[in-house]
Amino acid sequence: MIRHFIRLLIQRNFKRNSFHTLINILGLSIGLSAFILFVLFIEEVKNYDTFHKNYNSIYRIINETDDNRGNFAGTPAQLGAFLADRVPEINNYTRVEEVKDFIIMKDQQKFFESDLLYVDNSFFEMFSFPIVSGNKKNPLRSINSLVISESMAQKYFGDSTPIGQILKLGENEKDYVITAIINDCPLNSSIKYNFLTSFEVFDKDAYWGEFNYCTYIQVYENVKAAEEKIKVSTVDRGGDNLMSLTFLLLQPLQEMRFEHVRGNTFKIIDRKYILIFLSASIFILFLAIINYTNLASAISLKRSKEVAIKKIHGSYRKQIIFEFLIESIFFSILALFVAFILVELIGPGFGKLISEKIQLSYSYVPLFILLAIIVGILAGIYPAIYGSRYNVISLLKESFYKGRKAKVIRNFLVVVQFGMTGFLLVCSLTFSKQLDFLINHDLGFDTNNIIEVQVHWNGIKLKELKNELENFAAIEYVTTSTFTAGEEGWNQSARWEGMQDDRQISMFVLKADKDFVETLGLKYLERIEDFNDLSFNDKRFYLINESAKKYIGWKESINKQFSIFSKDNGYIAGVVNDFNFRSLRYLSSPSVIVISKDPVPDKMHIRILPGYELEVITFLQKKWKELAPANAPLMISGLNDEFKNLYSTEEKTRTVITLFTIIALIISMLGLFGLATFITLQRTKEIGIRKANGANIKNLIVMLVIEFVKWVFFALIIAIPISFVYLRDWLQNFSYQITLSWWIFALSGSITLMIAFLSVIIQSFRASRRNPIDCLRYE
Repeated sequence: MIRHFIRLLIQRNFKRNSFHTLINILGLSIGLSAFILFVLFIEEVKNYDTFHKNYNSIYRIINETDDNRGNFAGTPAQLGAFLADRVPEINNYTRVEEVKDFIIMKDQQKFFESDLLYVDNSFFEMFSFPIVSGNKKNPLRSINSLVISESMAQKYFGDSTPIGQILKLGENEKDYVITAIINDCPLNSSIKYNFLTSFEVFDKDAYWGEFNYCTYIQVYENVKAAEEKIKVSTVDRGGDNLMSLTFLLLQPLQEMRFEHVRGNTFKIIDRKYILIFLSASIFILFLAIINYTNLASAISLKRSKEVAIKKIHGSYRKQIIFEFLIESIFFSILALFVAFILVELIGPGFGKLISEKIQLSYSYVPLFILLAIIVGILAGIYPAIYGSRYNVISLLKESFYKGRKAKVIRNFLVVVQFGMTGFLLVCSLTFSKQLDFLINHDLGFDTNNIIEVQVHWNGIKLKELKNELENFAAIEYVTTSTFTAGEEGWNQSARWEGMQDDRQISMFVLKADKDFVETLGLKYLERIEDFNDLSFNDKRFYLINESAKKYIGWKESINKQFSIFSKDNGYIAGVVNDFNFRSLRYLSSPSVIVISKDPVPDKMHIRILPGYELEVITFLQKKWKELAPANAPLMISGLNDEFKNLYSTEEKTRTVITLFTIIALIISMLGLFGLATFITLQRTKEIGIRKANGANIKNLIVMLVIEFVKWVFFALIIAIPISFVYLRDWLQNFSYQITLSWWIFALSGSITLMIAFLSVIIQSFRASRRNPIDCLRYE
C-alpha cells in the first residue's frame, strides 16, 4: 500500500506538475538547510568553556566603567587575595596574565612561540585542564616552574621525558624547569595556552593602580551576595589608586564569549549577531513554508476534479485532509534529505565564513525529522483544509478557493512573506552602510601607507634597523611603540598636578618613541619647544590626548607634573588630538603616550611613500637578515588591514545577511510566481469575458499586477517602521553610527516591489494573451 501511495505521489506531482513540485522541494530544502546550519552553529558556540567540571561556579572579575569606554577585564594583581580574605563566599581564585609572543631557547637554538600564561597553582584546581604527567598537586611550586602542553613536549623533546628538563624563556633567557605536562588546550576554550608558569613573578612589583591582569574566582553559592560584598570591600579599601574598582562585576565563565569586554584576548560572538542569524534562518524557513503553501494551493486547483471523484466514491473530508497532509509531510522529509546534502556541501564554507566548525551531527537527525514533519503540516494544512471543504458540484465546476476566507488568507500570506523580505533587505542595506562607515570613519590618525612589523625579538639591533629605514628615500617616518590595532594600551591609574581625590581616573597607556605622532599622522595641539631634544636623565615625559586634557581641566598642559607609575614624577611634553585605536563601538577615551628615549622593542610602524611598497619591503627584508636574529620571522602586515579586521564579525554578519536576503528574495519571488499562477488560473473565465468585451492586453496586465503589488506595498508599510525601530536599537551598540536615511527604506521598498512585479508580470502577460474562446471554454 505504501508503495502504491508513493507511486501515485510521483505520478501526480513529478509527472503532471514537475515544475511546481521541484520548486516546492527546492524551497523547503533551502529553508530547512538554513535552519539546520543555525542549529549546528549554536551547538558549536554553546559548548565554549562548558567542558570545565565546575564551569557554573567560575567567574571573571571585570571592571565596569560609566564613561562609554566599555567594561574592562584588567584588575590589580593583589585583588584576588584581597577579596578572598573579605568575602567568605569566594572558594578559590587565580590570576592570569597572557603573553601572546615570546622566545624560547633550547640547546642554543631560539624558537618563537605563542600563548604563555602566568597563573597561580589554583588555576589547575579551578579549571579542568588535566595534567597528564609530572607534579599534579603543586606544578608551579617555584617561581621558575614551567608546565608545557603535550604538543610542545613532543615538539621539543620527542619521545624523551621532559620532566626536569630546562627551557630558557623570554628576552632575558631565564631558566625554567619543566614540572608537568598538561593536555593540549581544547578548541572550545576561551583560555589558550602552550606554556604556563608562576604568576609570583609579578607580585614583587604589584601596584594597586595597575589593571593589567585577569582575576578569576570560584563561588559555589550566593553569587549575588558575593558580588555585593566585593563592591563593599573595594569601597572600604579606598585610596591607593583603587578608583574604578567600586564598579566590579562578576562575569560567568560561559558568558565570556558573548560579551565585548576590553582586554579580551579571544574572539567574541555577540549575542545580537546570534539573534540576527536566528531571525534570518527562521525567516528563510517561514518564507519557504509560505512558498510551499502558495504553490500547493496552485496545484490543488488542478486537482479539484480528483477531490470531487474521491468524494463521490465515499471519501470523507478527514480522509482527504489526511492524504493532503501526508503528501506534504512526504515532500518535507524529501526536502530534508536534500537539505542534508546541501549542509554537507556548504557547511564547511559557511563555517569558514563565520570562523566556526560547522559539521552535521547525525545525533540531531531525529530532531530534524520532527522539524520536517512540523514544517510539512504547517505548509500543507491550508491547501488541505480549503481543498476539501467544498461540495462535489463546486469542485467539479472548479469554483475552488473563491471564498472570501481563502482570499483573506492568501493576501495575509503575501503580506507576511514580503514584509519579512522587506525587513531583511532594509537590515542588509543598513548593516552594509554602517560597516562601511566604521571602516572609513576618521580615527584621528592616518592608517594608509603604513606597514606594521613585529620587533620584539631578543637580539634584534633595533636602533640600527630604525636608522637604516629612516635613511631609505622611499620611507617618510619610522616609529616603534606598543601600539596595537584594536587596543589602547594597558590600563593605568593617573595622577597629575593639582589633582583632587575625587578626580581619579584610569587611563589607557602606550609607550612610543618621539616619532610616533608624525608616523601615525596624529596632530599636536600643544608641544614643548625642544621636543626633539628632550633631556630624559631621570625624568619621564608624556603626551596626553585631548580627552585627557579636558578631564584634567588644564588650560595649559606643557611641563605640568603628571605620572602613571607608582612613585613616578613626569612632565607633559605635548597634547595630541583624540584618536581611537579600538573598535568604533567605543568613544575615544583619555589616553597617555609614554615617550621613550630609545626604540621600543614591540612593534615598528613604517610610513611609506605611495607606490614604493615593494621597494620598501625588499629593503626591509635585506636589513632584517643583517640586523635580526637568524631565526626571527619577519612578520609584516598593513595597518589599514589590521583595523579592517576589527570589524570582521560585522563583515561576516553582512555577508550572511546578504546571502539570506538574496535567498529570501528568490523564495518570495517563487512563492508569488506560484500564487500568480493560481490566481490567473482561477480568473481564466473572467479574463476571457473582459477580452470579449474589448479589454486590451495592457488593461488586463495592470489589473492582475495590481492584484498582488498592492498587498506587497501594504507589507512594506508594516515592515519599514518595524525595521526602523529594530535598527535604531542595533545602532546603539556603536558609539559612532550612521543616521537612518530615508533612501535606505525607499531603495529596499523599490527592490521588493520590483521583485514582486517581475514575479507577477510573466504570468499576467501569458494569461492576457490567451484566446477569449479558449478562456470561456476553460470552465
